[in-house]
Parts: sequence; structure tokens; C-alpha cells
Amino acid sequence: MFLRTAHILFVALLCAVGFTYGSYTGGAATRTTDGPFYCNELHSSGGDDTAVIGFAFVLFSLSLLIRLFRFFKSVSRFEVGVHTVSLLAAIGILFIASLDCAQIFYTAFGVPDLHLAAALLSLPISLALLIGIRMTS
Repeated sequence: MFLRTAHILFVALLCAVGFTYGSYTGGAATRTTDGPFYCNELHSSGGDDTAVIGFAFVLFSLSLLIRLFRFFKSVSRFEVGVHTVSLLAAIGILFIASLDCAQIFYTAFGVPDLHLAAALLSLPISLALLIGIRMTS
């Protein structure tokens, strides 16, 4: 029961960061000699990085819904597959955002952006918890 609840909390955290990213933070940043430069200040495509980062974590909404509906049931292969696809898509999206203006790890841990840092730490923890639930069921 602890693993199931912890997994739901970490995936819910990912979703919450996805839906609120940029509202409570300065958004994606890059390191300069003068300190952080926020991508929102760019007039071209740099401002989109914040929205892209948020979208990367919104993808976990489906994984959260599946786990909520199957809370007392064992973890299926389909559920692991959906979570893994969401995880890989999020990593890919974050990589694409880093090709433009955003420096993901600098934003999370250098600025620091606690919203993004919590989400980045939740990614592997949520997967490990899901695997733990699957192995104990």
C-alpha cells in the first residue's frame, strides 16, 4: 500500500509541475556570465521552452489516471508501457528544449528552480516505485 501511494504522489507531482510550470517560476534559463538569462526574455522561439517543459510533465496525466483506476490491482504491462513511454517522451522533450535556449539542469539546480528540480527527481523515483509495485504484486 505504501509503494502504491508513494507512486501516485510522485506522478501527481509530475503532473502538477506540468500544469503549473512557468506560473510560479521564472521559467527556463541558461547560464551567462551575468547570471541566469531566462528564455522568456527572447522574442523569438526561446519563450516556448517554458511551455515545452511544462508539456513534458503533463504527459504523465494518463499514467496517473491509469494507476488511480487500478489502485488495488496489480500493475499491468500496459501500465508500465504507458509510464515508460511518458518517461522517454519527457526526456526527449527536455532534450529538445535544451537545444534551443534552456539548460535544464542549470535551471533546476543552478538557478535553483525547485519546481523543475522536484520533477526531475520524481522521474526516476516514480519509475522505480512502479517497478517495485509490479514485483511485489
